[in-house]
Amino acid sequence: MKLGEVIKARTVIGTLYKEKISVKLAYKFMKFINTTQKDEDFLNEKMQEIIKEYGERDDKNKFVEAGGGGIRIAPDKQKECMEKTVELDETEVDDPGMTFTLDELDELKLSIVDMNALYPFIKEE
Repeated sequence: MKLGEVIKARTVIGTLYKEKISVKLAYKFMKFINTTQKDEDFLNEKMQEIIKEYGERDDKNKFVEAGGGGIRIAPDKQKECMEKTVELDETEVDDPGMTFTLDELDELKLSIVDMNALYPFIKEE
């Protein structure tokens, strides 16, 4: 399983964090979040390394902020940075061993983008 797949599913589940849903689905989502926490930590650590390596710095050696509060990537390093980011997204990680059925998810209102993120974890009956 790819790291990007796990992170996308975590993101969707995270948006539902405070929603009132069935106990069984809330429990499964909680287990998913807990089981994949190490993947999130790994991603954050590696993204910090990428930012340190490719982030643009000013004349005082401080990172230059991009719009939206992120760090601007140095123009001459953008292609390499993108390659490293894609490589990180494609990193193989352990399958969390959890699936959700369409019946379980039926109580939710999800976009197609949300369903696409959860798709690797949906078990069709």
